[in-house]
Order: sequence, then C-alpha cells, then structure tokens
Amino acid sequence: MTSVRAQRVANGAGRGADVRSLSRRRVLAGLLGAGLGATGLGVAGLTGGCERRRGADDAPGANGPGANGPRAGDSGGSGAARIVSLSPAVSVILRDLGLGEQVVGRHAYEMVLRAGLPVCGDQTGIDLEALRAVRPTHVITQWGARELPAALRDMAASGACALHDAALLTLDDVAREIHAIDAFVRGASGSAQGRALAASFDAALEPEPGVAQAGRVLLLGAVEPPGALGPGSCHHDLLVRLGGAPALAAGGAWQVLTLEDVRALAPGAIIAFVPGAGTRSTASDGAPNTGAAITGAAARERLGSLARVAAGAFERGRVAVIDDPLGLLPATSLAGVAGAVRGLLRAWRA
Repeated sequence: MTSVRAQRVANGAGRGADVRSLSRRRVLAGLLGAGLGATGLGVAGLTGGCERRRGADDAPGANGPGANGPRAGDSGGSGAARIVSLSPAVSVILRDLGLGEQVVGRHAYEMVLRAGLPVCGDQTGIDLEALRAVRPTHVITQWGARELPAALRDMAASGACALHDAALLTLDDVAREIHAIDAFVRGASGSAQGRALAASFDAALEPEPGVAQAGRVLLLGAVEPPGALGPGSCHHDLLVRLGGAPALAAGGAWQVLTLEDVRALAPGAIIAFVPGAGTRSTASDGAPNTGAAITGAAARERLGSLARVAAGAFERGRVAVIDDPLGLLPATSLAGVAGAVRGLLRAWRA
C-alpha cells in the first residue's frame, strides 16, 4: 500500500505538480495571492479544526473523535501551543509575534524559522502523515481562494486542533492577520506584543511628504518577462500609502507585461523586487532594518532589456532593485521593505 506521505494531498489546480521543481522566486510570487498568475492563492477566511495523531488516551467517546480537542487560543492543556505554519509569510508574522519557538512544523520553502523543523506541506498540498506526527494544536495555512483539500476538511471536522486560513494579499490583510494570528494562538483578547507589532507596522507606513514628485513608479516582481505588481497587491498598497504615484492604476495584483507595455507606460521610476541573498528587511527580533536598495549601474545591469524601453527612468537614475529575500512576502517584513522604498522616493523627489 502506498504510504500517506507518498500520497500528497493535492489542491486541484496544483495536482501532479511538485513545488520543488519551481524556482524560489516563483514560489514567493505565488504566495502573494490570487492575483499572481496560475498559482491560485488568494483571500480566504477561517475554518474549523484539524485532527492530531490519536494516542491511547484519545479513544472516540460519545461526542465523537476529538470532541474535547483544543480550540483557537487554547494550547490543548499542555502549556505552549504546537503550531504548524504552512506559509512562509505566516511564519514571518509568527516570528515577529514572538511565537516562532512554538512552531513544530513548516512549509517546504520556509525562510525564517529554525532549521530542522519537519516539512508538513507547501502550496501544492499537505503531507498528512508529517502533519499528524508533530501533534499540532494549531495549524495555519495560506490556502487562498481555492477549496481546502478534502482530507484536510475531513480532519477539520474532528476538532482535535484549531485551523486558521490566513488571508494575505493586501496591506490591510497583513495588518488584520497580525491581530487574527495573535488571537488565534493566544486567545481572543490577543497580547500586548501583538498590539505593539501592529502599531509599529502601521508607523512604518506613514505617508512621506512630496514623494509623488519622484514620478509614476513601476513596481516589478519579475524582470524577464516583466511581472508588475498592480492594484490589489500589498506592494502597490505600500507605494500608495507612502504617497507615491503608481505607474499602474488599473488591472490585477499581478500583471505580466511585454517590453512594449513598459514603453507605453513610460514610468518615471522603476523598483524591482527580486529576492536574492540581500540583507533582510527585518532582523530576527522583527525590528526593521535600514532596507538598503541596489541602485546605479548594478541595478541597471539587473534590469537588463528594460533599459531600452524605459529610457526616462534610466536616464534620470530612478531605477532600483530590492533583493531582500523576504521582499515579496505579504507579511510584517513589509515594514522594512517600506523603509527601502521610502528612502528611494526621498532621493528621487528632488
């Protein structure tokens, strides 16, 4: 018989695909949400519970299996919560909430939690055997607009552990999920740490006077071909919140452009988010870093053929690359990304 581990629970749209065959950048882009291409990840809400591995003391009773299992905000009577994070963006929020040490299972492309945590799935499916083995009290996904896998829905019916499906695409989503995840793990009233994180995230997005003078800014999440971050994406929201003028005023959160499209847009500035090995926008304690960006000749080299069709931005030196490895994630790490974008707009507004 084929093992449960081999029978990955596919999500329909991603059936037969293995996330490990995708590039890291494509995985990051997929995590931005439903607007970003064929990945299908988008906005979703809350759902019920999920089964943990049943032990000798968990025999079904009169009220069904898992009837006395933990609820949201309940660690199951064993002290600290046992959290499985099935989203790199969620993991960043958990880390910044001070909950990283309570995570016992992770997404295959985890970026900030401690090494060695068991992989329990990715956005193509859930590894049910690995999930049960870590005995979670709380499971958090970023499944989006897709329907949760049937097996996961069946597990939810048992109520043996709590499940939260985080909606992460816009800046407002991120702000809301800070409170939602905090309350999900710690209880309905949340925590002082959660409220402080929300306040610092909001402060990082305060408007910057005069930055619209930098010109219409084209935000890119990919360069070959150009993939633009448009209305409905957290990066577009970030630019508008800071007071910048986006080059794209219509369309979806993710728009694949041709070079001729870029020529027609005639952006006054270009900021490309190309995750690499750069300095992370937030430190391990969640505090924003300075968020330096790559500019000048190095940025022009990375942007390649765009120089031929966006001459105005290149001639004025208003092109930059932000290679923060967390730069595309819809998470609290955007506070540091905002610092990098703010610095660029300040320099370009003259």
